[in-house]
Order: sequence, then structure tokens, then C-alpha cells
Amino acid sequence: MDTPSRWFRKALSSPRPCIRSCRSPRCAALAQPGFEGPVLRLHFHNGAVYVIRPDGVSVWKAGEWRHGKPAAETPDNEFIDASFGAGVIYAITQHSILVSRDEGESWQRATPRETAARFQAIATSLNHSDVAYASFSGLQDADGRSFGVLKTIDGSRSWKPVRKEQRDAAPNVEGSWVTERFGP
Repeated sequence: MDTPSRWFRKALSSPRPCIRSCRSPRCAALAQPGFEGPVLRLHFHNGAVYVIRPDGVSVWKAGEWRHGKPAAETPDNEFIDASFGAGVIYAITQHSILVSRDEGESWQRATPRETAARFQAIATSLNHSDVAYASFSGLQDADGRSFGVLKTIDGSRSWKPVRKEQRDAAPNVEGSWVTERFGP
């Protein structure tokens, strides 16, 4: 029986390309018995390989693949980015933050209600998964259009902006090249 790390080494050393580019610059494709398709992220944890696909999560565990259900409750259900923490997977689509606490079998929408922004990246700590950050742009509110970063400290139940900028740098950012380069 192949272990995930042996399988991955074999996949990378195969004479036939197993990982190849796909239509998105953020993604590659994987060809391995039981799994073929685009890959956004790979994560290794407790002897398993977690593969984030544009439509969900596949897990290689105990010598076989399990493919989680797509996050179909969102109109823009293709994942852009994902991050793994202890017992949780955070993922983003263009306009949604999603959370799975069962290895990608099901997804809960965790987007703040008042947020109609576009999401670009999400990150959490492997050991402190109650804390996560999501970058956004194009948030339109009473102050105008902004971009920045949202943070949760309670496992996605609530999100607060830790950086929100418009034409001027946020008050908590000094000497920001970010505003100049990525501004609204």
C-alpha cells in the first residue's frame, strides 16, 4: 500500500507527467488513479493528502480517494484559494468565504452579510485555526469603494476589517506601498 508521501514522490518522478498546468495560473492538474483534474492546493496532514480542487476537496487516506461535495450553495462556486487549519478548511470563491469542519464533505457560508466584495486570498494557522484572514477588493459602502483584509478570531462566526483602505492609506498602516500598488 502506498503512503501519501510515497505516492506523491512517485507521482512527481513518473515518466508520464502527473502534474501539469491548467487554464488558471493558480492551478495545476493532477493525474493519479482515482483522481484526475485541476488542483489549487495540496496539504499533507496526519498521513493524508488533501487536494483543493476548484469545486471542492479530495482526500487521499488509507490508500484511496474520497471526493467531497462541491460547495454548490454559492452562485460562484469555483474556489480561488484555500487554507488549512487544525480541523478546518477555509476557502474563498469570488464573492464568498466558505468553511468546512469535516474535511470538505460539507461547506458553510461564512461571508459577512454586509460584504459584497471580491475575495482574493485566505489564510489561517495550522495550529490556531480560529484565526483567519481574507483579503478583499471592491467593497462598496457609505465611505466609497475600498480594499483590505478581514480577520476572524472566532472560527468565522464574525469578521472585522483589520485593514480597509480607499484612496488614502489606512490609519494603522505606515509607509504603505500596498495602497499605491493595489489601491481601489
